[in-house]
Amino acid sequence: MTWEQVVGDLDWDSAFASLQAWLAGPSLAPSWIPLSGPPCEEGGLCWDPSRVIFASAVFHMLQFVLVACFFSLFPSFWRLSHEDRVNWLSYVVSTTHSALASAGAVYSIFILGCYNGSFCTTRCHMGELSVAFSIGYFFYDYALMFIFHSVLYSHVYLVHHFLGAIMGSLTYAAPACQYISCLFLLSESSTPFVNMRWFLDKAGLRSHPLYFINGILMTLFFFLARLALTTYFIVDSLFINTDEYRALPKPWAVGLACCVVVLTTINTMWFLKMARGLYRALTKPKSHSSKENARDRPSSAPSTPKLKAH
Repeated sequence: MTWEQVVGDLDWDSAFASLQAWLAGPSLAPSWIPLSGPPCEEGGLCWDPSRVIFASAVFHMLQFVLVACFFSLFPSFWRLSHEDRVNWLSYVVSTTHSALASAGAVYSIFILGCYNGSFCTTRCHMGELSVAFSIGYFFYDYALMFIFHSVLYSHVYLVHHFLGAIMGSLTYAAPACQYISCLFLLSESSTPFVNMRWFLDKAGLRSHPLYFINGILMTLFFFLARLALTTYFIVDSLFINTDEYRALPKPWAVGLACCVVVLTTINTMWFLKMARGLYRALTKPKSHSSKENARDRPSSAPSTPKLKAH
């Protein structure tokens, strides 16, 4: 039996109905964790956040395994070091997550128009689904750091993912925080450029103009998505729409402020490293000898820290 026959024989309607029924099941989270999904609508998709988080973690782990099986078919993949092979697979999954998460945020904010102002007054199902999807990715990344501790472990990632999960949970504990969580998901739009820089480097294209162009776009998108938008939120919510912020329960208001400040600080540190690399690339004098050209190639584009999806 061919693969096409196997796929053609699947009852996709039944599979989707089974998945929907499972997602609508009772919460997998302990009772003391405030996770509650949107109310079920007749004819619409009903889901529990904890089950979406679990399904997302499994989805990303399965994707890692499938991508590993695919690339293992190529002899050039095995010529990479063990560290590079793990990072290659991790960055592929990271890029997929960033594309889906940022698309969900863009769809919720700009297309559906769920949010009016800095705080939402109604629940946005797509926004909440995107947040739960990203929390599942954080748990997957935790598992990956445990499995490949010597390659992927990072104190910064631990802190970042923990705060991201806390901010995501505020989406369900205090629905007014949905907009803020989706705003941070927009920052995922910069991750493909960060990951692409690593892929281009390993592909031997460090001296190619595409590497330099990607470095400029990486720095620009990182600033716009991860710093400019969050700075706007902080100013608008904490200094302009202060009454709406103070209306939140005290624990959620304090937790939200702490998450925003720490995450913005981490992003600022990473951006400064990128900006310094871009400055060196733009101001580096041109070499006239071939020896100098060969020596200067490794610094021909902005440097960036080891960074994946956030």
